[in-house]
Amino acid sequence: MSATDGRGSSGAAAGGGGPAGGRPDRAVGGGAAGGGAVGGGAGQAERLVRFQQPERALPYLGRPSRDVLAALFGLESADYAALLTRFEEQAREAARELTADPVFAARVAALPFRPGQRVLVLGESSTADRLSWCEILRHLLPPGVELANRAVSGCTTTEALGRAPWLTAAGEPDAVLCMLGANDLRRSGPGGTRLVSASETGRNLRELRNTLPRTPWYWITPSAVDEVRIAAHPPFRAAGIGWRAADVDELAAHLADGPEPVVDVRSATVGELAEDGLHLTPAGQRAVLVALVESLAPDPGRAGSGTAGTAGTARVQAEAAAEAERENSRLLGGARASDRVSAPALGGAEPEGRVSGGPQAAARAQAHRLAQALALSRTQALLQALLPTPLRPAVER
Repeated sequence: MSATDGRGSSGAAAGGGGPAGGRPDRAVGGGAAGGGAVGGGAGQAERLVRFQQPERALPYLGRPSRDVLAALFGLESADYAALLTRFEEQAREAARELTADPVFAARVAALPFRPGQRVLVLGESSTADRLSWCEILRHLLPPGVELANRAVSGCTTTEALGRAPWLTAAGEPDAVLCMLGANDLRRSGPGGTRLVSASETGRNLRELRNTLPRTPWYWITPSAVDEVRIAAHPPFRAAGIGWRAADVDELAAHLADGPEPVVDVRSATVGELAEDGLHLTPAGQRAVLVALVESLAPDPGRAGSGTAGTAGTARVQAEAAAEAERENSRLLGGARASDRVSAPALGGAEPEGRVSGGPQAAARAQAHRLAQALALSRTQALLQALLPTPLRPAVER
């Protein structure tokens, strides 16, 4: 959606307060709302500049000059530049205040992004916002990390897939942060059809992922919505459009079913919405960033706990199983593919379908035991670095 009619972002049912007290996102006060009714004149231009980046929406036009971009907003070049500077300083100040918390600062330092790397960010207006979680993150990362924000206000997953060639034009990134799908959920009235069906959303996200198959992806769910505010918001009423919390819960569940890390920001953003019930306030944007940092870099004192800890443990187990499979294949040497021992599930039984009897079967059984022991020992060693309490030695079976 455009800056004047809403973003299309939604999530869990609204109600209650925002993130728990004492969280770093509470370090900075509320600030102006991220959405809602548009004021006249200068206020409208300011809001448009905050949420709209024409050069991203129309990438085939190249890189327009600042004078051209200012003219598109009806501004003088100097006024446009002043707005950009003010937004950047607000994002930088939010980053400074967040890192005043030493625990949060330590987590930021542990994020998996290093100098020389390029991180691609996909999203809609919740990310295109010049005061977004992404722009605050830009001021938290160490020098030398390129954060390429390619979010476009109003973007659906279908449109994002159509822009895929431009997303990879600069080469393969080292990581992708993706917060897409909320605009797909827009409905024509309370009982209307979704703008993009659930099956198409799933297909689009899958195809987007396949454009960069070797790159790590980190998924972010849509933020919360307030259906009462949405229904009461004059532009939404006039357009006959709305969003349902249940639709975003369905999308979040779809993301959670995938194999990659998912940051669920729905509960963190409840109560942090602007008057339109969709866009995030600056405090809501900080809540998204805090949830992201806490998921990708858990508290060292509680490593292995929470959503990210679970995802990290699963990755460790997958890596150990893959290593066991490689060792298994090496031990089996030239055995026929049909006779090979499958990589054992951790703690599972030996695979079925093996040829019984004779020296080859004995060799395969020995290889299986060795591979299983390797998987367990490697997993134990890797999990030791994640879990706060020591693991007991594995018992040989």
